[in-house]
Amino acid sequence: MKDLDVREEQDGLLEELRDALRHLYDNAYLADHPLAARLFPDLSSNGFSRSKALRMWLIDGIESLRPEAGTPQCADSWRIYHILQRRYIESNSTAEVMLRVNLGHSQYHVYHREALERLGQLLERRRESLAENRTLATFSGKNSLLREELRHLRTPQGWGDVQVGRVLDGVLAMFSPLATDKGVTLDRRQPDVPLPSIRTDPLILRQLLIQVVGNLLRTMCGGTLRIAESIAEEGEIVRLYAQGVLAPSGAILDIPTRELALALGAKVDQLVGDEGLAVSAIFPIERRKLALLIDNDRDLGQLFQRYLAQYDWNLVAVQDPDEGLRLAENLRPDVVILDVIMPQRDGWDVLSALRAHPGLGHMAIVVCSVLEQPELALSLGADMFLAKPVDQFTLLRALRRLEAAMNEG
Repeated sequence: MKDLDVREEQDGLLEELRDALRHLYDNAYLADHPLAARLFPDLSSNGFSRSKALRMWLIDGIESLRPEAGTPQCADSWRIYHILQRRYIESNSTAEVMLRVNLGHSQYHVYHREALERLGQLLERRRESLAENRTLATFSGKNSLLREELRHLRTPQGWGDVQVGRVLDGVLAMFSPLATDKGVTLDRRQPDVPLPSIRTDPLILRQLLIQVVGNLLRTMCGGTLRIAESIAEEGEIVRLYAQGVLAPSGAILDIPTRELALALGAKVDQLVGDEGLAVSAIFPIERRKLALLIDNDRDLGQLFQRYLAQYDWNLVAVQDPDEGLRLAENLRPDVVILDVIMPQRDGWDVLSALRAHPGLGHMAIVVCSVLEQPELALSLGADMFLAKPVDQFTLLRALRRLEAAMNEG
């Protein structure tokens, strides 16, 4: 009987967790939820605060289940994390999650229950800790207020695929009159190659860039503020070099700036070198693979970008075959999707050039054409052939198969 009682109590907790997760962004529902009453009794007089507190606990609990860096993507711990993160934080349907984690119906429900059990264990430990203290940690001061506002803003609905350069250009345009008044030249350097989008919150990103540029300009009187973007293994990097800084450099990366960066998972740093004060912000592009589309049809590039917008892929599209070869060498994409019929240089020639390049052997190549020549494509070194037109399901299935082959390799 005791084991049965424990089992029923556990099932009850899991059902409460599932119910709260289903209504993660419904403030009115969470405010009166049994979990909120048990975990946050001191906030009973303020339903909105209690709903926010419960939502933060659930989101933080899910994020605490994220596997450590270096854990293989095929590990069960990643599946457990992705099921909770994509189903509830990103608000995807069960069918979409099953597709993205590559699980059948019965397997999905087994992993889903285990995910809820792990989250339940975590929340039980936190509830025990609350029972010992009987008080909630409270925010105090301006920096704590900022942290609370950022946590309120940080929802999946606000996140999307964002071109950092476009946000940066808007911020620099906003500061242009102030820079002119201070005699500061804004020297915006465009990247050598097109940079992929990153998945982030554009509003918080904008505030972070405003904070950095504003802090730099506040310390400058004349001189030049040079801004450059680049991409590296750890993510997209924005660097700002200020010549003519007067105030101590410690005022640049203040606590609000670091809190904004933390909300995005970005890393900010500063140093003084030969070019003046340098401030860098690194925005992670983790867990998103890169596909390069070489096709003279510009509309197809936009279509494929829409297809992949909600999945773990970035896509860079280029119309010129020679430019495509240069980008393949510079960006080192995971997959090249290659048209055949193009002006000046056809896809067969580009395919041969890619396979002959000594540094590009890791890349998967998909020939995508109205000319159905799959045997020729495979014989020349392509990994797959897709016949146009290509719908979203076909593209995603192809990329998922290639990704699985990469992980096995």
